[in-house]
Amino acid sequence: MISASLAALLLVAEGTPPPAAGTDPGYVLNTAPFPYPSWEAAMDAMIENRDANIGVKEGWTVVDEVAGGVYVIWSFTPASHPAHPSVVRRTPIQQDGEVTVELQYRCDAKVTAACAGLLAEFRGLNEGMVLEFKRRLGLLDHPRKAEAAGFAERYLDLIEEGRDDETLEMLTTYSRTGYTKVAWHSLLDQQRRERGKLTLRRLRGMEWFDNPPGVEFEGTFAFMEFEVFYDSGKHLMEYLVLHSDKGAPFRVMHDEAPFLRLVKIRRAR
Repeated sequence: MISASLAALLLVAEGTPPPAAGTDPGYVLNTAPFPYPSWEAAMDAMIENRDANIGVKEGWTVVDEVAGGVYVIWSFTPASHPAHPSVVRRTPIQQDGEVTVELQYRCDAKVTAACAGLLAEFRGLNEGMVLEFKRRLGLLDHPRKAEAAGFAERYLDLIEEGRDDETLEMLTTYSRTGYTKVAWHSLLDQQRRERGKLTLRRLRGMEWFDNPPGVEFEGTFAFMEFEVFYDSGKHLMEYLVLHSDKGAPFRVMHDEAPFLRLVKIRRAR
């Protein structure tokens, strides 16, 4: 099973309807009532949320949180901003490989024009935000793609070859917890006996997450999906989660291979 920390990497609301016609590309304004009655009430809620990451950037208070499996960024105006006190809530929505930024805001500025200026300010940030969300969600090519793929292939090859001591060293410190060499060898020996000899393995997909919010580990994560066939007729999907701690070499954080089905093998007569 994937831990709660790893599950929090699923940061985007899937299947949400696209923006209404006439809105800016990559941007949609949510006109529903704002979830908090004031700047102060929203700020108090963020401070009380232990899972929220709060920081200050150029005077703005910026909060990252994962609420109900959805990634959200809150931006609170500094006192010097013309639209103060105001707060903007942004949520990435993924559909068919595209990302839309849903924006919702509350503006309590005394001058109405300041609120219009606040909205225009964030609309001007749309392109950059869409690219950032795509990068976080693994929808853009990553510069370490070849490195991660090579490491994963070597790890899986070493398992097939029975070189278990080497594969144990390729796990993260977190993943090695609870494994002795004897227990690790026993686990892999049992897998090899049940599966048989490898006949085909192919990489089906790879997704990337850099410093995802709501996860206790910093760094870069690569989620990899392999389709695997064995001469026993077993067909598996192998799921690997690789982790690189702040630019360090990749290590295996999670390895799971649920059984899918038996494949009929034609034998020569």
